[in-house]
Amino acid sequence: MNPIKKKMVIGGGLICAVLAIALVSYMLINDGPHYTENDYFGKMGIESHASYEEFIARFGTPLSVDRDRDAITVRTNRGVTGYFQHGTSLSCVFITSPDYRFGKEKVGVGSTLHDVKVAYAEQQQITDNPSNEIGFIDGYRQGDFDHNYSIPWVTYAFDENEVITKVSITSAGM
Repeated sequence: MNPIKKKMVIGGGLICAVLAIALVSYMLINDGPHYTENDYFGKMGIESHASYEEFIARFGTPLSVDRDRDAITVRTNRGVTGYFQHGTSLSCVFITSPDYRFGKEKVGVGSTLHDVKVAYAEQQQITDNPSNEIGFIDGYRQGDFDHNYSIPWVTYAFDENEVITKVSITSAGM
């Protein structure tokens, strides 16, 4: 075989190998859930499904504790309210403090509605929210939702100026 032709065959083979590796890498990276934030509760210093005792240990003496037959609601002085369904483990938190930020865009209370839409652009939007809220099922891109309840549901409430005033996070597996 001609040396120039041999170099072309080897070069073509190398290019094909590099392209194949790039394609496989892209497919692996873009397979599975794509989270805006992969650990909402960890960012707050607690575990998802934390116990009442763990929640109190993290956030201190509650401002108030409301009990009914199905749940316990604990309000803290740190801008976090915990909701314990059936009184056993944390199932939802409501955040009104600007201290907690999520995702690489660091959205939270004080961010704008536009910031939130940019941060969650690829996530499945929850469509039955009130007009002053926008919510997402974090971990699935638009159109991929298959009623998998093992991922967090996040809702951002905003005011008339489209500034976020409250973040609600429902635990995975709720």
